[in-house]
Parts: sequence; C-alpha cells; structure tokens
Amino acid sequence: MLTDRLNTASEEITHIEHYDYVVVNKDIDKATEILKAILVAERWRTTRLDIAKITSSENFEFLLKKA
Repeated sequence: MLTDRLNTASEEITHIEHYDYVVVNKDIDKATEILKAILVAERWRTTRLDIAKITSSENFEFLLKKA
C-alpha cells in the first residue's frame, strides 16, 4: 500500500504545474496549518465573493462582516 502511494506521488509530482498548492504531509501539524491557510485564501478569492455587493462604498460593510 505504501509503495503504491509513493508511486502515485511520484507521478503527481511530474504534473505539479497543474496544481495550485503543494501540501506535504511529513509534519501533520504543519500540513494542517497550510491547509487552513489555503482554505482562508480560497474563501477570499474574488471569484468566490459576490462582487456586486462590494463594489459600491455603501456595501463595503459586507466585506467587514465576512472577515
């Protein structure tokens, strides 16, 4: 099973340019922190926000409430 996973990882690494993030599970605490940071970053991508709500100054409160 471990050999299969290592072979799969070796194949995945050859396609690294197609991934947005790299998380190495060598240290589970560090990997967890990296994953949390990725989730926060993805939540705040402009493509995920309702731009119509935040483009006018009176709706700027919308962003502050999400923070």
